[in-house]
Amino acid sequence: MPEEEPLRLKLKKMEDLVMMVSSPMAPSFLCHVEKAGKHIYFAVIPVMEKPIVCYVEVPPVKKRYAVLNLITHEVSFSDDFTTDPARRHILIIEVAEQNLIK
Repeated sequence: MPEEEPLRLKLKKMEDLVMMVSSPMAPSFLCHVEKAGKHIYFAVIPVMEKPIVCYVEVPPVKKRYAVLNLITHEVSFSDDFTTDPARRHILIIEVAEQNLIK
Protein backbone atom coordinates (compact mmCIF):
# COMPACT_ATOMS: atom_id res chain seq x y z
CA MET A 1 0.00 0.00 0.00
CA PRO A 2 1.54 3.37 -1.02
CA GLU A 3 2.31 5.84 1.73
CA GLU A 4 -0.23 8.65 1.86
CA GLU A 5 1.03 12.20 1.34
CA PRO A 6 0.66 14.45 4.40
CA LEU A 7 -1.81 17.29 4.22
CA ARG A 8 -0.07 20.63 3.71
CA LEU A 9 -1.31 24.06 4.69
CA LYS A 10 0.69 26.99 3.28
CA LEU A 11 0.26 30.15 5.32
CA LYS A 12 0.89 33.74 4.22
CA LYS A 13 2.68 35.07 7.30
CA MET A 14 5.11 33.80 9.91
CA GLU A 15 2.83 35.29 12.57
CA ASP A 16 0.07 32.90 11.47
CA LEU A 17 2.39 29.91 11.81
CA VAL A 18 3.51 31.04 15.27
CA MET A 19 -0.15 31.41 16.32
CA MET A 20 -0.93 27.88 15.10
CA VAL A 21 2.06 26.42 16.94
CA SER A 22 0.94 28.26 20.09
CA SER A 23 -2.26 26.25 20.28
CA PRO A 24 -2.38 23.48 22.89
CA MET A 25 -2.57 20.72 20.24
CA ALA A 26 0.64 21.77 18.47
CA PRO A 27 4.32 21.18 19.19
CA SER A 28 6.18 24.00 20.90
CA PHE A 29 8.81 24.32 18.18
CA LEU A 30 9.17 25.33 14.54
CA CYS A 31 11.39 23.64 11.99
CA HIS A 32 13.47 25.59 9.45
CA VAL A 33 14.85 24.26 6.21
CA GLU A 34 16.40 26.00 3.21
CA LYS A 35 15.22 24.45 -0.04
CA ALA A 36 16.12 25.77 -3.50
CA GLY A 37 17.16 29.09 -1.96
CA LYS A 38 13.85 29.52 -0.11
CA HIS A 39 13.56 29.59 3.68
CA ILE A 40 10.69 27.43 4.83
CA TYR A 41 9.45 27.27 8.41
CA PHE A 42 7.04 24.49 9.29
CA ALA A 43 5.40 22.48 12.04
CA VAL A 44 3.58 19.17 12.00
CA ILE A 45 0.29 19.59 13.82
CA PRO A 46 -1.85 16.57 14.69
CA VAL A 47 -5.50 17.02 13.73
CA MET A 48 -7.74 14.07 14.44
CA GLU A 49 -5.71 11.10 13.18
CA LYS A 50 -4.09 12.95 10.28
CA PRO A 51 -1.11 15.28 10.73
CA ILE A 52 -1.04 18.57 8.84
CA VAL A 53 2.21 20.20 7.79
CA CYS A 54 1.70 23.94 8.28
CA TYR A 55 4.39 26.03 6.62
CA VAL A 56 5.38 29.45 5.41
CA GLU A 57 8.08 30.76 3.03
CA VAL A 58 9.66 33.91 4.49
CA PRO A 59 13.03 35.61 4.66
CA PRO A 60 15.40 33.88 7.09
CA VAL A 61 14.91 34.48 10.80
CA LYS A 62 18.32 34.95 12.40
CA LYS A 63 17.11 34.27 15.96
CA ARG A 64 16.66 31.15 18.09
CA TYR A 65 13.07 31.76 19.26
CA ALA A 66 9.83 33.10 17.89
CA VAL A 67 8.18 34.93 20.79
CA LEU A 68 4.41 35.36 21.01
CA ASN A 69 3.03 38.02 23.31
CA LEU A 70 -0.03 36.26 24.71
CA ILE A 71 -1.78 39.54 25.51
CA THR A 72 -1.28 41.53 22.29
CA HIS A 73 -0.66 38.56 19.95
CA GLU A 74 2.41 40.30 18.55
CA VAL A 75 5.23 38.08 17.31
CA SER A 76 8.89 38.96 17.73
CA PHE A 77 12.14 37.02 17.53
CA SER A 78 14.91 36.64 20.10
CA ASP A 79 18.02 34.69 20.99
CA ASP A 80 17.12 34.97 24.68
CA PHE A 81 14.54 33.02 26.68
CA THR A 82 12.67 34.89 29.40
CA THR A 83 10.31 33.64 32.07
CA ASP A 84 7.76 36.38 31.41
CA PRO A 85 4.37 34.59 31.72
CA ALA A 86 2.90 36.89 29.07
CA ARG A 87 5.29 35.54 26.43
CA ARG A 88 5.47 32.14 24.82
CA HIS A 89 8.85 31.16 23.38
CA ILE A 90 8.84 28.79 20.42
CA LEU A 91 12.18 27.19 19.58
CA ILE A 92 13.29 27.29 15.94
CA ILE A 93 15.04 24.05 15.00
CA GLU A 94 17.38 23.83 12.01
CA VAL A 95 16.59 20.74 9.91
CA ALA A 96 19.34 19.00 7.94
CA GLU A 97 17.09 16.66 5.91
CA GLN A 98 13.35 16.12 5.64
CA ASN A 99 10.73 14.70 3.27
CA LEU A 100 7.67 16.70 4.33
CA ILE A 101 8.27 19.81 2.22
CA LYS A 102 8.88 19.32 -1.49
